[in-house]
Amino acid sequence: METRRRSDLVVGGEQDLTPSQVVRQLIREYLEQHGVTYKTKNVIGARPRRKTA
Repeated sequence: METRRRSDLVVGGEQDLTPSQVVRQLIREYLEQHGVTYKTKNVIGARPRRKTA
């Protein structure tokens, strides 16, 4: 298993990520490397906007 430091996941160390965000990113990378697709995958990492009433 590949070991990564938190600083390796952050470009230039400028973003402040929570441990939960780091774990989610590692899971996304693992799934992508293994060709897994999933229903909630965002296109180009953009979050869809929610409609307001």
